[in-house]
Amino acid sequence: MWYTRREAQKRYSFFFSSTTLAGAFGGLLAAAIGNLNLTNTRYSGWRWIFIIEGAVTCIVSFCFYFVLPDFPEEAKWLREDERSYIASRLRADQGRSARERAITGKDVANVFKDFKVFLGGFMYFGLIVPAYGYAYFSPGIIRSFGYSPIQTQLHSVPPWACAFGFAMLLATLSDATRHRAGYAIFAICVAITGFGILIT
Repeated sequence: MWYTRREAQKRYSFFFSSTTLAGAFGGLLAAAIGNLNLTNTRYSGWRWIFIIEGAVTCIVSFCFYFVLPDFPEEAKWLREDERSYIASRLRADQGRSARERAITGKDVANVFKDFKVFLGGFMYFGLIVPAYGYAYFSPGIIRSFGYSPIQTQLHSVPPWACAFGFAMLLATLSDATRHRAGYAIFAICVAITGFGILIT
């Protein structure tokens, strides 16, 4: 709602890759919390990981609800001329914004008529299930190599950091070349290769 189509891919990729970044920082945070001397408390170290990360997430999400506006026209922290500028450049790129028109039943029907929506959904489903499977079980996989719990958390960081960098590189190239499909297919081939290695 804020960026032109040429600027959007980097932002979308950053948003969706934030889970990858969270995986990297989650490993570091888990290692740090695991190193804290919390044995005298009521809960064990692994519970503190959930308590601290969950509390921070709730606090940040509560703040963002009030800070992040849905549309540029609603941003109280922008001047009127800035809001008009953003709205006009978006209108030139995409037509009327979602704020300026109501979504009709015809709009919803058009979504269900587009095979690319279903194809994209199946692609996402096919990637996200094994990706989250790896996300949840990567500490167990890494620990099977004989590392200590703290080393396991630290060794889980590099794959997530590399994945984030790779996603952002492809997104930047995609925006610069104004091309999407080739980069998506290339990334999917890399993912298939990686999951194949993981399975074997």
